[in-house]
Amino acid sequence: MTGGTPARPRPRQVEIAFWLTIAAALIGVGGILISFASYPINRAATLEALETSNPNNLTAADVDEFLRMLLSVSVTVGVALIAAAVVCGIFVRRGAPWARIALTILAGLSFFGVFSPWGTGFLQFLCLGIAALLTWQSDAGEWFRRTIRARPV
Repeated sequence: MTGGTPARPRPRQVEIAFWLTIAAALIGVGGILISFASYPINRAATLEALETSNPNNLTAADVDEFLRMLLSVSVTVGVALIAAAVVCGIFVRRGAPWARIALTILAGLSFFGVFSPWGTGFLQFLCLGIAALLTWQSDAGEWFRRTIRARPV
């Protein structure tokens, strides 16, 4: 038992949790690509809505500026969450106990994206939620506790 390698092989729940976390990250990449692809549709719909009701006298330039800002914020948050999911997945697979706590927090945070268009947020929440639950099952919990004891102090 050198280098923090656990005595028992990794439980199946941990392996499934890893792949679900990677799947959630890939779904996030898809969501970002959909955001870029839907930009022209969102712009056209917003400009059309402004033709019927525009109490603030917004111009097309105002709409473009707002939509670009919205897109940049959503891409930035999306990339950060994708990176966090990949890091959590890798460290869960290695047996780091903090990673399953972080994965659980990430799954909770992903709930805020459930109502995103195209269903990508819901799929991410589902994958991360199931992955987090799997890491807290008894076999996985025992394995994580063993990895703590196997680490040199």
